[in-house]
Amino acid sequence: MIHEKIRHFRELRRLRDEDMAERLNISQSTYSRLEKGEIKMDVERLGKIAEILEVPVEELLSPDSVVFHIGHNSGGSNGWYNHQLVQQFPQEIMQPLLDRFEAHIKELQDMNKRLLALLERGQG
Repeated sequence: MIHEKIRHFRELRRLRDEDMAERLNISQSTYSRLEKGEIKMDVERLGKIAEILEVPVEELLSPDSVVFHIGHNSGGSNGWYNHQLVQQFPQEIMQPLLDRFEAHIKELQDMNKRLLALLERGQG
């Protein structure tokens, strides 16, 4: 569970395994094994990871699981977000997402209007 959260936050921050390994002063393969849960992690290292990922250690340790999916994601992350994380999203992350969804809704509404107009012409 902790390892999944670490990966989730790493991907959210758009950090690579190599970036994390460098910041932790360990090899990439060692970091990869940490993230997979193959190596036990001490409190000090967990604290450093939380610091790098800019999340409280408590967030990594909390038993809350990842609970829902937000939209299509082509950026490498699996797209699943913890419900607490979504509530804590900074405005600069949420606003572009909201803008994109609002634009998509507008496109769909316009498409519906055009289709209705075509249907009305076809029946009249």
